[in-house]
Amino acid sequence: WKYIAAASVALIVGVLFFIDSSVKYTTGFGEQMAVFLPDSSEVYLNSKASISFDDKNWDENREVILKGEAFFKVKKGKKFKVITDLGSVSVLGTQFDVQTSTDYVEVKCFEGKVSVVSGKEKNILTKGKASRSFKSGVTENWVISNQEPLWKNGESSFQSIALRYVVYSIENQYGIKINTDKINLEQKFTGGYTHSDLKVTLKT
Repeated sequence: WKYIAAASVALIVGVLFFIDSSVKYTTGFGEQMAVFLPDSSEVYLNSKASISFDDKNWDENREVILKGEAFFKVKKGKKFKVITDLGSVSVLGTQFDVQTSTDYVEVKCFEGKVSVVSGKEKNILTKGKASRSFKSGVTENWVISNQEPLWKNGESSFQSIALRYVVYSIENQYGIKINTDKINLEQKFTGGYTHSDLKVTLKT
């Protein structure tokens, strides 16, 4: 019995070790969250987003798995990588925003330089540059003038993107479902909407 008990204790400790090494943060509809990583790098999660990372091996492996959208302020040090379903973003120390979807990843660089890898495409972004890489292989680039993501101040913005992504964003922000049966979801939209008034958002 004592051997069985000892084996059971060892198994429990081992399971706890693996569970405790993984940390995850998630936001709900209309929520934002500020997270400090082990090296004091900062992550700001937008609505319906999540990040996870290995806390115990952080010093050797600064990697964050992202779903949704987040703004990063990375402390200088070893390479820092953001991993998404459609690619990764690598930096040393900078400020940038990453937005992921089922078929594209969008990155905006606000300070420093970032390397964006999606499929076979590799794109280097410097301050004031943005790119959007689609699963189909198409990459779009444009220039930004703001100093940080507008969503941090309660407004979502878009640059020449299919309306279906805007609708999806509104649904995540307000926790609603929009009937799009009579809407052309492929028409391009450039503009933004507020997070504080649903009626104004829908009118916009």
